Amino acid sequence: MLGLDEIPISVVIPTYNNKKSFENVLDAVYKQTIRPKQIVIIDSSDNNDIEINLHKYNDNIEIEYKKVERSYPGRARNLGVQIASEKYVA
Repeated sequence: MLGLDEIPISVVIPTYNNKKSFENVLDAVYKQTIRPKQIVIIDSSDNNDIEINLHKYNDNIEIEYKKVERSYPGRARNLGVQIASEKYVA
């Protein structure tokens, strides 16, 4: 039986030009009782604000960051699922 800290979860976060909202989502993921093993970020933003601030979130969770051009939510989400490496994806 797996312990709560051993459940293989990837979290996919698509984002577009909303740094504050993105940070709120990422903070909420880090506060979860069951933390993911991996966070996949698909960034369609016009700038690099998201990538620049990722160094704050390096706490034993693998972060996969992918910058893509104009990827609408469904496409970005699907790309994130393809990149995710864990058994469960949220």
